[in-house]
Amino acid sequence: MVNLIFALVAGALYLMASAFGTTYNAINIIVYYFIIPVTWTLMADYLIGKPVLSALLAVIWIAIIIATLGHFQTWCDTAFRLSQDFLLWFKRIGWNYYVSSVIICVILPLAIYGVLGWFCVQKASWPVVRLCAIGIGAFCVIMLIGVWITAKFGTRLESTSQYNPNIIIPHELSSKIHSETKGMNVDEIIDYAERKTCEQLSFTFHGDGIHSGNCVDYANMCAAICNQAFGANGIDAHALRSKGIIKMFGIDLCSYISSRMRKGGSPLAGFFADHDFVTISTPQYSIVTDPSCQTA
Repeated sequence: MVNLIFALVAGALYLMASAFGTTYNAINIIVYYFIIPVTWTLMADYLIGKPVLSALLAVIWIAIIIATLGHFQTWCDTAFRLSQDFLLWFKRIGWNYYVSSVIICVILPLAIYGVLGWFCVQKASWPVVRLCAIGIGAFCVIMLIGVWITAKFGTRLESTSQYNPNIIIPHELSSKIHSETKGMNVDEIIDYAERKTCEQLSFTFHGDGIHSGNCVDYANMCAAICNQAFGANGIDAHALRSKGIIKMFGIDLCSYISSRMRKGGSPLAGFFADHDFVTISTPQYSIVTDPSCQTA
């Protein structure tokens, strides 16, 4: 669910960047630091009856535009990196990069729209205004329900190749796995491995695989922890790192997003071309899990 929302939002932003002839970094800054905030200030100013906040935001952006003449793109790149650092900070409370991106950049803005929209509807005396506001709110709710249905019933992980985990678990972590998983069954070990992986790793596009990493490192770590716990408990099960794609109603989201990123000139296009997750096989059944979209 988290990865799907992240992919949909990222894909939409890349489409916007391509349509307006700019970069992914720049469109992120424009959308999240100007377009969305200006809609909030307009709604807030309507509530207080004075265009104070909108005027303040306009002054700030005029100053930014003047100060960055000739190097606006470079400024956007710097602001985007700082934004990424901010999102990665939430690893301290158990949110990886995908989770913090969805919560801070999707759920929180929608919540703010909901609160401001509610008060605007209460203040509006014109029936048409209320009707439009209620209609927009209903549309947002329907969209959220649609995303949930899509994630639940229309999205799946499809493996194209599988590998044994290729990392050596540190001795201290190995000892904890043996003691903490004693007596667990397969499902409990999978849940444990997901939590322990998120505790061990912080999300970054390029990491060391032991303290930080991307979906490949998350899958490697989770599969290795599963296998060690299975062995310690004498369970006939084996975990593999699966490389594959995310399909939504038959559409290859990875190829779709990465192709848009290539057109936008993003150096991360190759990173989004596929996705790594974990496949656990037992004599009776197989389970697919994605540790990179879990929280600790």
